[in-house]
Amino acid sequence: MKFRIEQVALCPPDPDAAMELLTAMGAGDWAKDHVVAEGTVFGDAGRNEADLAFEYEMLDGAKELEVLSYTQGPNWMDDRANTDPHRVSHLGMHVTERELAEWRAFFAARGIGVAQEVLTQSHTNPVIAGKRSYHYVIFDTHAILGVDIKLIRRLEVEP
Repeated sequence: MKFRIEQVALCPPDPDAAMELLTAMGAGDWAKDHVVAEGTVFGDAGRNEADLAFEYEMLDGAKELEVLSYTQGPNWMDDRANTDPHRVSHLGMHVTERELAEWRAFFAARGIGVAQEVLTQSHTNPVIAGKRSYHYVIFDTHAILGVDIKLIRRLEVEP
């Protein structure tokens, strides 16, 4: 079992300004998505919405640069407001169901809990909408790493 950074996500105070600056610095096109998700935030049930933007050229060796902006509902970044909610949000990796179980045990053995776990309910990006959903588990590693770890399971929608 080895963690591979496939996603770096930023949670800036002004997502549009961040994307404009990154584009001026050489980022390619942004794939945008508005996501509705249900799950838990530090153990409490909730529903949230977020605007996401993904860029696939800027990171050398990783797959996605994400700009994240929660627009409604409880989310784990809200809990960071007393420190710095606008920061590198997480490092992510795509996993299988088996790998997720292994990582869950890995973090539990170290006393590291889940900051947020959700199943996406809808997407607006036409590449994803109606075809795929995601199961995200974000582990609360911020106090140790200065960033959280997100494990991402792709779930294909049955026709």
